[in-house]
Amino acid sequence: MGIGGGIKMAKKHIISYSGGLASFFEAKLAIDKYEKENCQLVFCDTNTEDEDLYRFLNDTEKYLDKKIVRLKDGRDIWDCAFQDNFLYNSRIANCTVYLKMRLFKNYIKQFNPEDIVIHIGFDFTELHRLERTKKHYKSKVESLISATTLTKQNMMSELDKLDIEIPRLYKMGFAHNNCGGFCFKAGIGHFKQLYLKLPQLYDYHMNKEQELIKQIGQDVSILKRVRNGAKTNLTLKDLKDEFVREGTQLDMFEDMDIGGCDCFVSYDLEEEE
Repeated sequence: MGIGGGIKMAKKHIISYSGGLASFFEAKLAIDKYEKENCQLVFCDTNTEDEDLYRFLNDTEKYLDKKIVRLKDGRDIWDCAFQDNFLYNSRIANCTVYLKMRLFKNYIKQFNPEDIVIHIGFDFTELHRLERTKKHYKSKVESLISATTLTKQNMMSELDKLDIEIPRLYKMGFAHNNCGGFCFKAGIGHFKQLYLKLPQLYDYHMNKEQELIKQIGQDVSILKRVRNGAKTNLTLKDLKDEFVREGTQLDMFEDMDIGGCDCFVSYDLEEEE
């Protein structure tokens, strides 16, 4: 009971629903623990998503029996980069700020920060991301899945048991189901996967990178290569030329370099205002 005998209202649990495996299981755990009527799923669309992600949203929306709030800025990730006149890379990628963080933050402004709990699906290997994310919000930030030992392989097995089709990017071996298999923060090994599995999409991003390099007028690239202690630019065109000429065999470190998504973790200058 609240003060004066009033009923204390249950907190609203707002789940950032990316369309990935971890966000689905975070939503499922939250609904099981806090009840469906106290949970809200929010999807921020980057306009760069794989078509099958929307199928997964629809399928899981039916399974969870919970309508997903879908937010969209209208731009895609390359629109953001061209407008910033900056080629995003492993250090800076404002697309996540513009197309995810700000949309999500604007949505939750309708609530008193003390009345909501924000859920983001970071698994037990991503506790460092969870801690960084907490700094961006006045509300409590929680990740139920981080307290489990679920791996992506476990999650895919569980999806099969629930009779929900696994998103096709996971089936192809991609680490995430966001931005259509692309990410400015991805590593060389990830782009090898994109080249092998989705060559037309690789060419699309390769051409976009070349267009933006021309607009900027500087020697820049998404990727960097480090050999013998020296760091050099590596454009997607350079990497494709290398694959065509020499095959896709990379050294062990580059092959394992898939990079890391920074969505909901990146710093936003607007937070200083």
